[in-house]
Amino acid sequence: MFFGQIVLFGLAGLLFFLSLLLKPRLFYPLLIFSVISTSGLMIKGHCFVDEFFLACILGGGLAALLLRRTSSGQEKMTTASRVPKRLFVVFALYMIAQSVRGIVLWEDWRIFRWLVYYFMLGSLVCLLPFRDFSFHGQDKDRMLLLMGKSAFLGFILYLGFGVYCEKVLGISRFALQGIDWAGSAYAVFPLVIGIPVGVVLINKTGKYQLLGALLFLLMMIVALYYDSRTACLVILALIISSVSAVKWTKTAALLLCFSLLVFVFHGLKDPSLRKEHIDNFCKGLAKSSVALWSPPASDLDRSSHLKASASAVEENWKVFFFGYGVHSHRVVMKKYLEPIYKKCLPDVELGEITRTMFFPALLVDTGWCGILLIVLNFMCCGLELFRLTRWRLGTYRYVLLAALGIISLWPLVSNIQDVVLFYFLIMPGGPLVLIAGHERPENQKIYEN
Repeated sequence: MFFGQIVLFGLAGLLFFLSLLLKPRLFYPLLIFSVISTSGLMIKGHCFVDEFFLACILGGGLAALLLRRTSSGQEKMTTASRVPKRLFVVFALYMIAQSVRGIVLWEDWRIFRWLVYYFMLGSLVCLLPFRDFSFHGQDKDRMLLLMGKSAFLGFILYLGFGVYCEKVLGISRFALQGIDWAGSAYAVFPLVIGIPVGVVLINKTGKYQLLGALLFLLMMIVALYYDSRTACLVILALIISSVSAVKWTKTAALLLCFSLLVFVFHGLKDPSLRKEHIDNFCKGLAKSSVALWSPPASDLDRSSHLKASASAVEENWKVFFFGYGVHSHRVVMKKYLEPIYKKCLPDVELGEITRTMFFPALLVDTGWCGILLIVLNFMCCGLELFRLTRWRLGTYRYVLLAALGIISLWPLVSNIQDVVLFYFLIMPGGPLVLIAGHERPENQKIYEN
């Protein structure tokens, strides 16, 4: 199976590369498709698939530029438009420097992966302004349709993987998570783009509306099938935040559909305990919704990691500002977790390697400077979304800003540092910006000449 995966993904990557040599304008569509549909796919417990496809797409794009198969012209940008790009480049360069620091400190060649990873992200944001690589020359309706289809494909594969495990292999749908597919908190991350796209699609007619409805139905089924409270909360929050962009009847229909599916998944398990199952589900959602701000006793593990990471960077001013270097959290945090675990979780044993969430890992690895840079990138993305959705009241401003807010909270739930989609969503020229500009008046331009 491992060899088959390598061959399959290798051929797909080669196809992407050759397609861009022949038709460079496929750069953005292929980027959208690969980043959204493969988020969460794993090979032997490693999420390399989206990174590999990104490398093939970047390689194809650069080859097309060098062979002069595409125009080297770029969209003209205002000073304000240049700031987000430059800020993201600064973040990428900072992370590259921290990767080099980690390699030198720990003498671990595996950290070289992160150096290449952040180099690719920095290269991507530099290539997106090229006319043939950006979304400005693309048909925005087709791009929305492609995003919807990519999200649909990703979630149908994830759902099919669980059904295959249970019905064919005879094991739990959770048994191979972390080996062939990421865990549910990681795998459902594409919801943050799938739902905003679904909202735009159901506002249209014909095939667009049908795809939007099917996408919402599939996302709800996946969330309930994998019993992911995070996914359920994201779905509910983004549906409610879309009330200014869609008719209230559509919002009500989506909420009713979700309620019916909850009844199907939890109310039909055991008819005699139907009320108890549904009550437990609703109480679980309520507890999860406040867990980020006030972790309960059952979630002390996460709060312990947050406290330990803060203590780890208080050693001296250097680590406070710059951390210990990429990948250092896996070793450094144990020292600071031990006293907390002895007091709060005495029955839990710590391994030699610490696995934690995105935020503690980034803080320990890069210090508060790394946190500041990622926060500034979120702020720039938020301001751009706000600017592009100011034209009329019925815009997608609130659902997009809500999605951005949820993306910013995800690092407190799971370690998605190696998810290309996370960075693609907040970088200038990313999918959220594309959706925000979808309803802009035709005489207005994102980039001014």
